[in-house]
Amino acid sequence: MAPLEELRARLARAGQSHLLRFWPELAPAERDSLRAALALLPAEELGAHCRRAAAEAGAAERGPPERSARRMEPVPAEFLGSVSRSEPATLARWEAEGG
Repeated sequence: MAPLEELRARLARAGQSHLLRFWPELAPAERDSLRAALALLPAEELGAHCRRAAAEAGAAERGPPERSARRMEPVPAEFLGSVSRSEPATLARWEAEGG
């Protein structure tokens, strides 16, 4: 199998270097599997293959993922509490609930 540096260079030439973005998080068996799958394609076909696979999966139509900050909203005030500012009855209820 190709060393990681060779694989990085090959993917960079194909415009697909993002495929190794999570490489450090992969288990050794997952790394071997990805490396083997990428080695099956000739270098000149790798970029086109990856773009076709993404298009078939619908990634092209979805566009880039939405940033999570845009989807998040503040927690409503009724769900927030404070040990130092809450009444003893509220603290006792939280304790009974396991909080």
